[in-house]
Amino acid sequence: MTLSVFFVLLACGCSTAKPSPVTSRPAAGPEPTDEVRSLKLPFDEYQFSLQEHYTVSAARDKLIAECMSEKGRKWEMRERLTDVEDLPNRRRYGLIEIEVARRFGFHEPPERLAVNESQKISHERERQAQIAKSEGCDKKADAKLGRDVEGNYGPLVGLSQKLLLEALHSPEVSDNLGAWRDCMKGKGYSYSDPYKSIGDRVWWSREGAGKTGRPSSDREIDTAVADVTCKRTAGLVNAWFVEEARLQRQSLKSDSGYFREIKAYKNSILNSSRAALEE
Repeated sequence: MTLSVFFVLLACGCSTAKPSPVTSRPAAGPEPTDEVRSLKLPFDEYQFSLQEHYTVSAARDKLIAECMSEKGRKWEMRERLTDVEDLPNRRRYGLIEIEVARRFGFHEPPERLAVNESQKISHERERQAQIAKSEGCDKKADAKLGRDVEGNYGPLVGLSQKLLLEALHSPEVSDNLGAWRDCMKGKGYSYSDPYKSIGDRVWWSREGAGKTGRPSSDREIDTAVADVTCKRTAGLVNAWFVEEARLQRQSLKSDSGYFREIKAYKNSILNSSRAALEE
């Protein structure tokens, strides 16, 4: 598994002019820790949160459904999980929760897997999406929401990943990273950084392991627990987070025009979406 910065993609679809139905929270894994909840970075407010994505996609659903209905076409309702806590940086620094490590190894808790599953598109949905495209309903919806003009998010994605890695390998974090490596070495592991431990192919090679949330072996659980324990001992996550936040604030100042642009785009889309849902 390679390091990536993931943004939840906007979904599309529904079958009537009403907002999409919601799906309740699945069986919960360990409660997110206070540390996880405290990881709020300066760039976060410029990106769409999970709930904001749902707002936009529900509005787009409604508009496409209205258009398709006018043309005598069917549109499948999309279910969305709306009561899953939005924690965008929960795994940004690798695995940091000891209870998750003990129960799931490096795999994700069930509520996060359920969110991932809810983003999948059925074959019927794909077929209807092609019809919506041919009828022009998707473009009509996007134009009303202002999504016909793409937000320039590409630079932000790349910059976010660049600063994340820059912070990890900065002088300000080098002692903590070195302490993590020494701690892991003392437990029998030779990973150079936390992404190497969580991304070890051994954990992700077993058929279905990533889909079920089950760890691939006791060895995975032992390694995950060691990883989290050594992060705590080394003070790695806090040092890494503090340095990344500093770099992000620095970037906000040096490229303020760009960030104003994407913030205005985000606010415009959200305002249009909320208005569409209220009509």
